[in-house]
Amino acid sequence: MKKSVVLLCLCFNFALGFAQHTSGINFIIRNLGVGVDGHFESFTIQPYFENDTLKTLSGSIPVATLKTGIDLRDEHLLKADYFHATKYPEIKFKSTKITPEAQDSYTVIVALTIKGKTKTITIPVRTEKIETGYKLEATFEINRVDFDVGGGGLVLSKTVKTDVVYYHKL
Repeated sequence: MKKSVVLLCLCFNFALGFAQHTSGINFIIRNLGVGVDGHFESFTIQPYFENDTLKTLSGSIPVATLKTGIDLRDEHLLKADYFHATKYPEIKFKSTKITPEAQDSYTVIVALTIKGKTKTITIPVRTEKIETGYKLEATFEINRVDFDVGGGGLVLSKTVKTDVVYYHKL
């Protein structure tokens, strides 16, 4: 019995160790007053550091990798009234200005393109030098209406809260 418990603890710690270095782009939006969360299963983020200072940041997200846990909803979100994934298969972003704020903290102005519309948004980015490279974290909001994602209505919030964690290996 003790061996089983010890083995289980070792497996849990081993799995947790990998989970601590997992990149992800997650989002949450209120629909009928209830938070609906999801993530993108695939994305590319390309930071460039010079002397441990973030200099540029860009990336892309294949829209078809959006997942909310409900297949029918995911299929609906890929249609023309939301992301129109067949016509606009990628979300893209590219930094236009990066301002260091404090040690390992930046204000990043990005040109964000969703559904062929490009808007400038400000993203606070935190970086951390780790053994294998850099960890980047950001939490910010996007107004989905600015990009014609979904209808107007009162049912679906205009604001999408986005959390990004990215491990950049050197």
